Amino acid sequence: MAHTHRRTRTALTLIELLVVISIVALLIGFLFPVLGSARLSARTVKGLANLNQIGRGLYAYTHDYDDTLPIGYLVGVDAATDTNWTTLLNGYLTASQEMTDAVLNRAAFLEIFKDPNARLAGGRVHYSAHPVLMPDQSPGFKWVPTTYKLSKLARVGDVVMVMDGTQDPSNQNNAHATAWQLDGSALQTKWLYNAADADNADPIDPGPNQDTTAASGQIRWRQIGDGANILYGDGHAETRAPEHVTKASVRVD
Repeated sequence: MAHTHRRTRTALTLIELLVVISIVALLIGFLFPVLGSARLSARTVKGLANLNQIGRGLYAYTHDYDDTLPIGYLVGVDAATDTNWTTLLNGYLTASQEMTDAVLNRAAFLEIFKDPNARLAGGRVHYSAHPVLMPDQSPGFKWVPTTYKLSKLARVGDVVMVMDGTQDPSNQNNAHATAWQLDGSALQTKWLYNAADADNADPIDPGPNQDTTAASGQIRWRQIGDGANILYGDGHAETRAPEHVTKASVRVD
């Protein structure tokens, strides 16, 4: 009896191959935005963790300095002797808790002062402090009291303390130590909170949201959903959209 051998086809036809390639390309097109969003979200969470650590450092600092927050910035006789809140806080964020020369050295700034979603490469510090809570005490820049006691802040869970700051290309891509343009120029004339003020619930001036010298000293809205990571007076950090940062949240008690 004759046997008939059937040939088994194992190779894809050209049309089938093109269909498979199209499906793979389509899946990649769907996955790339999802993966990009996931990476952005993960970096946002890492930035919040940075600010939470900074908050603990600030509370430890006030414990040692009679409840007083550090100054925001003070110009020295030259750039090497300038002082700001990040320099003063460095020793409270190291394992040894010692203010060693290596810790105080500008080249030894800790990674937690760098935001993972910073848009410009480089820079040692990507966060700015509230200009009233931690004021700039340089000559000619004193428009608020020299120091601020944390216990004065009655609305600790509502008031902004440290925030994502605009990177200044003329300052080696660092954010300015204080957000001196927070709410435009409005904060310089009205920085005390009064519950009777009709504009307390109004959003602050968000600024141009650019990493430029002209936009320096403002909040940088660079997180997922065009928000900014913000550390509040009670030590908690969250991501807020511009319309949810109100005048009441930048005015102090």
